[in-house]
Amino acid sequence: MVAMMVVKPSFMIFVGMVLGGIIMAVTSSGVLGVWVGLELNFFGFIPLLLGKNMLEGECCLKYFVIQVLGSGVFFLGVLMVISKMMVSLALSFWGGIFLVCSGLFLKLGLFPFHFWFPSVVSFSSWSNLFLLSTFQKLAPFWVISGLSMGVEFVGFMGMLICVTSLVGAIGGLGQIYFRPLFAYSSLVHSGWMGLLCLSGSMSFLLYMLLYSVILGGFVFSLWLSQLSYVGGLNSKNSSENSVVFWVSAFFLSLAGLPPLLGSVLKLYGVLVLNNSFLLVLSVLILSSVVSLFYYLNMFFSLSVSGVEKLDWGMGRSSEVSFFNPRNFFVLLNMVSGILCLLFLGLLT
Repeated sequence: MVAMMVVKPSFMIFVGMVLGGIIMAVTSSGVLGVWVGLELNFFGFIPLLLGKNMLEGECCLKYFVIQVLGSGVFFLGVLMVISKMMVSLALSFWGGIFLVCSGLFLKLGLFPFHFWFPSVVSFSSWSNLFLLSTFQKLAPFWVISGLSMGVEFVGFMGMLICVTSLVGAIGGLGQIYFRPLFAYSSLVHSGWMGLLCLSGSMSFLLYMLLYSVILGGFVFSLWLSQLSYVGGLNSKNSSENSVVFWVSAFFLSLAGLPPLLGSVLKLYGVLVLNNSFLLVLSVLILSSVVSLFYYLNMFFSLSVSGVEKLDWGMGRSSEVSFFNPRNFFVLLNMVSGILCLLFLGLLT
């Protein structure tokens, strides 16, 4: 049995700081409010990331250094935009926008500043992995969607975001541990989210919402089962017979196979980006195909390693436990995926 998680008051305070920083950065109409919101979100997340062992402490230090560097570059870019620091006003403006985007790319872990993200996520707890892949990306992506950039600069940004997706697809090959696999998978999805935020903020929010639901259910299922790698099914902590089915279902959903909810992410992204980013969209689809390969590889490896324990949710008493929390997430994944596919079909 998994021990009950005790929620401390300090945890609620820091989570409140994280959410408050996101709300401030998203709703603020001024540059100073956006910067304060990003910093509040950053300082609220640092105590959550600081774990009990040395590896988590090292990850926290890496995250702190990268975020401070990103904040400094972002603030320097803001100063260049709002002041005449250079002889040419146009050069000052576009140079400032470039620094602002570079600082946000550092905070998000996008190419060419992606190096820190897999190393931090690989040694984080399940809750921190979920926050790093979802909530911590919300405010910076929102700021990027609100920047006024020319067509050439948007194309350059789209190319960098596209390379981020390719890096995530290639980096996930050969992974047997779930945390680094999720890190590289998050880079793949960051490519989709980045292009959607360039095309429209509401499209990005819808993609982020659906991705958070899928990843949240997956992380919660793995946390309940105490699985960290494929061979963990042979351990005594993974004695439930239905674990292979539930985890595999989430793998197939992240792979984008219909009728699961993950297929809606890719289909929605294709429909939105088809008119504005056709060339870059083809690269994103290629990276998704590569990620589909290692998702299916993990799915088959998981099925083979746990085939002796798999009885599709049936225990010795041949009764299905429909009230298992994992069952609820999988059923929600399937039903919501079917409904969303039907809704998109009616719209098109």
